[in-house]
Amino acid sequence: PWLISAWWRIWEERNNRVFRDTFSWPDSVAHLVQGDIQFAIRLKHHCPSTAG
Repeated sequence: PWLISAWWRIWEERNNRVFRDTFSWPDSVAHLVQGDIQFAIRLKHHCPSTAG
């Protein structure tokens, strides 16, 4: 459960960043996508069973 709550907190924080940055920094979208990919890879390494 702590992993899910922590992930949710990170997800909300990321969404808040997206809403703020999209208007002022369009270029940062690619940066955020890269962060998502790295985060997903890290999740798969930590819990391969749940990540599929």
